[in-house]
Amino acid sequence: MKNRLLTVCALAFGSLTAYATPLAPGGSVGPTAINWGGSQVGFLFNTYTPPGLTVNYTEEIYVDPGNVYCSNCLDFVFTVNNRLTGAITDVTVGGFAGFSTSVGYWNTFGAIPESISRSADGSLIDFAYSASDTITPGQKSFLVIETNAFGPDGIGFEDGGTVGFNDPGVAGSFDSLQPLGLAPVPEPSSFVLLGSGLLGLAAAAKRKLFA
Repeated sequence: MKNRLLTVCALAFGSLTAYATPLAPGGSVGPTAINWGGSQVGFLFNTYTPPGLTVNYTEEIYVDPGNVYCSNCLDFVFTVNNRLTGAITDVTVGGFAGFSTSVGYWNTFGAIPESISRSADGSLIDFAYSASDTITPGQKSFLVIETNAFGPDGIGFEDGGTVGFNDPGVAGSFDSLQPLGLAPVPEPSSFVLLGSGLLGLAAAAKRKLFA
């Protein structure tokens, strides 16, 4: 019984720590559970509201020491939350031309894409869901793209980054990709300098206040 429990735990751990699957331009792969993490260096929360559809989504960017391409390369983590009616069959994100990407999902409590494909020019990545496992009202989906972008290379994603959601029953839900609108991603060292500068300003203000 003990050995059986250990086996089950090992399998569960393995499923949580699986690496993403490389996705080249023009390619298509199946979904894979993915391990990601590190220090968050970017965050966006927004709402997309074409007629008859309301989607809350977040994009988080991490400097990941366990990234499949290099230590401290950038991971992009998307959370999609269908807030109203309809069923989202595709989530497409853009801005990845010129970069290597490895894709997957995390958190099996959300909808899991059936396939993940990339446009021929490499810019767009589409997460497609099966008819039986779309993102229905009140449901979320958690998607991850690991890249070989490092430090300031992340600026390229945010300058041209886009996101779109497709619901076949909602006209215009996927006609155009919406800009993500994130600020450029600074290098991790920039945060140290920024933190030091803020501490210095705080100390100066304190001295002036009590002078």
